[in-house]
Amino acid sequence: MSFLAPMFLLGALAVALPVVFHLIRRSSKERVRFSSLMFLRQSPPRMTRRSRLEHLWLLLLRCVVLGLLALGFARPYLPQGASPPTPADTGSRVAILVDTSASMRRPGLWEAARAEVERSVSGLAPGDLGAVFVFDRDVRSVMSFDEWLTLEPGERRGIIRGRMAEMEPGWLGTDVGGALVTVAEVLEEGAGRELAELEDAKRIVLVTDLQEGSRMEALQAYDWPAGVDVEVRPVGVDEPTNAGVQLVMERDEWSLGEGEPTLRVRVSNAADSESEQFRVRWEGMDGEGAMETDAYVPPGQSRVVALAPTGPVDRGSVMLSGDAHPFDNRAFLARPGAERVKLLYLGEQGESGSSAPYYYLQRAFQDTRRRAVELMAFPAGESVPPQDWNEARLVVVTGALGGDRRQAVRSKLIGGGTVLFVLGDASQGEELEALAGVDGLGVREARPANYGMFGRIDFSHPLFAPFSDPRYSDFTKIHFWRYRAMEAERLPDANVVARLDTGEPLVVETRVGEGTLLVLASGWHPADSQLALSSKFVPLMYALLELSGGWVDRPNRYTVGDDVELAGPGGRALEGTVRVRGPEGAERTIETGKDRIRAEIPGVYSVIATGVTQIFAVNLDPMESETAPMSEDRLAQAGVLIETPETERAEMTAERRERLLAVELESRQKLWRWLIVTALVVLMLETLLAGRLTRRATMPESAAT
Repeated sequence: MSFLAPMFLLGALAVALPVVFHLIRRSSKERVRFSSLMFLRQSPPRMTRRSRLEHLWLLLLRCVVLGLLALGFARPYLPQGASPPTPADTGSRVAILVDTSASMRRPGLWEAARAEVERSVSGLAPGDLGAVFVFDRDVRSVMSFDEWLTLEPGERRGIIRGRMAEMEPGWLGTDVGGALVTVAEVLEEGAGRELAELEDAKRIVLVTDLQEGSRMEALQAYDWPAGVDVEVRPVGVDEPTNAGVQLVMERDEWSLGEGEPTLRVRVSNAADSESEQFRVRWEGMDGEGAMETDAYVPPGQSRVVALAPTGPVDRGSVMLSGDAHPFDNRAFLARPGAERVKLLYLGEQGESGSSAPYYYLQRAFQDTRRRAVELMAFPAGESVPPQDWNEARLVVVTGALGGDRRQAVRSKLIGGGTVLFVLGDASQGEELEALAGVDGLGVREARPANYGMFGRIDFSHPLFAPFSDPRYSDFTKIHFWRYRAMEAERLPDANVVARLDTGEPLVVETRVGEGTLLVLASGWHPADSQLALSSKFVPLMYALLELSGGWVDRPNRYTVGDDVELAGPGGRALEGTVRVRGPEGAERTIETGKDRIRAEIPGVYSVIATGVTQIFAVNLDPMESETAPMSEDRLAQAGVLIETPETERAEMTAERRERLLAVELESRQKLWRWLIVTALVVLMLETLLAGRLTRRATMPESAAT
């Protein structure tokens, strides 16, 4: 007989208590009856200590009860001669997860990782079920569990070795948390067969450099499964020194002031680096404007250095020297030329300058390094070239149109253009009705007693979305001296974006064909309002420009693995054959209708289409430069079950299997129940016997009285 909890057998020592109690039982001497005691003084009886056991059967029953309880709590079971299951009998699911991120491009790491994979595959038992995955920002399968089952045992190792030999680390970042979560879910889902539910039946072997820059955010919100252990097999380099370089965004991305450095570069040094002196060099695409400077960066810190090349800095790269590992020693820069955006202004420019709306509109849009706004003004009676009609994304109307212009503006709307119609006078009501294709708007002059203010504003509309933050949503300081009232509900699908405090519509949006017609019921010049003099005017005009599609603020810097949107000026789709020229000079043609590509390697890319050339730079994830080894405790703190070393694990595995077999036998036999029942029966017998002996002891005394 064996026991699951043998420590409870120590409770059998309690059988000594009844024996001791029986030995030290104290009783008075035998009473002697006497005729009369009324004249004698009462004294307590003298006690005597018995040194011999009495009522042996009662003592035996009490000892048996305590012994049975001790045996029951020790959970006994009868071994049946079955040996514990071996790994070959039950099998384990083992997923080998290999890091292929950019930090694994350091010399010697990939070779060490492939050797670890082969050692892990060779160490699997015949009954084990294996799979191999690689990961960076995503997880990819080298050999799945299902494929493992279809292959002969002698073929698996050779196929995995061949596939791993064809692979090499990429340029993507390290998302170790997401990879562990993905593979853990694969292990939990199963792999086509039932395995014994052992604590070590599911295991992940993680082969990685486990660098500080590894992302683990996915583990924070994940409840790690209790049956999945992770064995970390780190690979390292002989020379740990590593530093990385990144370009710092200018304080003003749109225009640089005089005297400011042209380029600012951040140099970061890994915590385990042995070097701290480096050199930074800028070089243009054609070798122009080369310049270099020294950078002193202590281990575990970063420094920003300034470069002022003599030549242009539109395209080129910053290179770092003095580092042992060059995979992250280059950062690329590509500044696209200024995109020209055309706006068409139909109205009088004004002789006195500041009294006309044109004066303020002209000053709202300033040319920058990335955008040049061309405001084309055509007063009444002057013809507009057809090319300007076609290229203008936004048309601003502030005066009388006339028949031909009215028809041209309506055609622009129907074709998908955006028109801002400023009601500067009630006489423009007829032209507004003609553009919208409705009658009875009832446009009339309105002048409040003092002034009007913004009342209700729809901050969810793109025109006012930049002001949705409570810090910028106060429009009460803008006063309207006069405006034009109208029955906006007559416009088709009218959307009143903003109202005055009087309830009259101030900004109304309606659809005309495929285009958008925005109606402003008052001018922004001082004769009508204070709008042009407020701080809201310029961002409001830029929001209008973006709403019209005249300008889409797209980034020109990306990280490896990002999706890059392919679009022409104003966000329009590229036309004709679209070719992408990568950093290595190779070109490839993009499928028709495809509007984005994925940047796989760092460098400067060019997208070439009909009349459009889009350039952008792709750089390495800065976290890949943090190559100092990370402690496995970080994984354990995130909830991951870290497995013990292999030799210790083999010993613990045998103990676990023996323990599980014992638990199974004890659970099936349940001998403790019979021991408890027997103890209850013996306890009942002890109670009956004790009662009988008590009655027998009191009978002589009763008879004497």
